[in-house]
Amino acid sequence: MSNVNNSSISADAKCEVSFHFDGLQAIAFGDSKRVSDGILDVHHHNPLIEVKEIKAGKETVIRTIKADELKGKVLNVDVPNNQQHPTRYYSPDMSKDSQDFRWCLDIENDLFQKQLYLKEDKLFCKINFMEGEFVATQLTKDKYQFVSPTKIHSFNRQIGRPAAPTDMADMNHFVFYYDLVKEPVTKYMPTTVKKASFLPHPPPLLCEAIIFSKSSLK
Repeated sequence: MSNVNNSSISADAKCEVSFHFDGLQAIAFGDSKRVSDGILDVHHHNPLIEVKEIKAGKETVIRTIKADELKGKVLNVDVPNNQQHPTRYYSPDMSKDSQDFRWCLDIENDLFQKQLYLKEDKLFCKINFMEGEFVATQLTKDKYQFVSPTKIHSFNRQIGRPAAPTDMADMNHFVFYYDLVKEPVTKYMPTTVKKASFLPHPPPLLCEAIIFSKSSLK
């Protein structure tokens, strides 16, 4: 989730716009001036953007941007004349705050400990956020580990959205993220720790967003 605020106008002290994503996204934080959301070009996961006006607690859709308008395009979300940049929300103690962004799965830091250069031609479209605060929500009930064909990865903890909600459709969707990476990497797959003994049939999960903390999108 990204909250974009502008306190220079009078709208109950601030104007807040929230973006909620459902689908396969690669969120790139490598550029300090912006955060880019690359939407993967995957069948049945075409994006749909709704812009809503919230007035007196009532939501009204004022603009719908469909997939055919976004294909191959770049959408920029900016606040004019504002020099602030996107930030990740870090709390004093992430174990006590499920919105701490460190709960999100960072494929470069958590799994590979290096930058993974991306194939941007694999993306359906891109959204650049010039300002905003990114947070995690809805921690998984179970802890997760990542397995490859040869070994079990040491990663072992709960995961927060936008990385891994528990009710997503198919864990095989996780492989689509590796299609974005230019260099050959081991294809780790996620599974809940307490059910790891039931491989190769782990529960379905991970059909949303993955964080690339070192990479950037043009």
